[in-house]
Amino acid sequence: MNTPLISIIIPVYKAEKYLHCCVDSVLAQSFTNFELILIDDGSPDNSGTICDEYAKQDRRIKVFHQENQGVSAARNLGIEQAKGEWIAFIDSDDWVENTMYEEMYHAASLANADIAGCNFWEILPTHASVINTFYTSQSLFLADIISSNWGVVWKLLIKKYLFTDYKIRFPQNLNGGEDYLVCVQLLVKAKQTICINKPLYHYNRCNGQSIITTSTLTNTYDQIKATDLVIYFLQKEGLLEKFSSEIKIRQFHAKLPLLTQNPKEWKKLYPQSNFLYKELLNSPKSKLFAFLLLHCNSSLINFFYKRLIKPKAI
Repeated sequence: MNTPLISIIIPVYKAEKYLHCCVDSVLAQSFTNFELILIDDGSPDNSGTICDEYAKQDRRIKVFHQENQGVSAARNLGIEQAKGEWIAFIDSDDWVENTMYEEMYHAASLANADIAGCNFWEILPTHASVINTFYTSQSLFLADIISSNWGVVWKLLIKKYLFTDYKIRFPQNLNGGEDYLVCVQLLVKAKQTICINKPLYHYNRCNGQSIITTSTLTNTYDQIKATDLVIYFLQKEGLLEKFSSEIKIRQFHAKLPLLTQNPKEWKKLYPQSNFLYKELLNSPKSKLFAFLLLHCNSSLINFFYKRLIKPKAI
């Protein structure tokens, strides 16, 4: 087989219900010069067997089996095994449009970009909606990733050299926020980025058994750890002051679940971000905010804060 241009990495855990849809969406790609790397992360169901069956049908598919170590370890193994010039990630319960990688590779090539991003569909049990993550500049891209909860790698096509030259890997001691840290590191190191104003990825939130499912409290503390790691990284890169406003919004997001679970700890942690809570409560849309807060919907709170109440610069 010729050297692939794109290595598509899929960590697999308890995914037998969705895996066929996921893999089939990759095999249906209009862009065919890829390798598909399936990492069976010690899945106790039939996911590993399904992976092996696909590998027998298509030479572009490679399967690796490991004891359960988590999504970060699975992705890191995929990076080590990748032969492509570009790397992409898919979660095993999601799926992609059949033109996704053709469009992203074409856009990245035209712009001489190291990273291409796209919008995506968020699939919920009752409905689906498009999440717009289109940015007109790399600075806006990075700023929004730092402040939001949509620092996810699966909406990106990434030059492999960013992982190898800068030794960027997913932290294996986190079960939440690992994408956030890696996305910030990649965007800081990238020379150029490009975004496609089109939803090409389907993010499935109907699966309660996926590799990234964790308890709310555990995830909250890991999100806080990831936020601290990003602060340290930005400080080391000399960028912390530039993105101080975005960091405060992110700190607010990261600790948000503690407001209902442990209010005393919420108040003490990142006190510099507490003013956001007061601004939201005092806004004309305070009833909407209270509803979102009750459901800990930080992504909508981020939209609400940044677009509806239009706060002054932090």
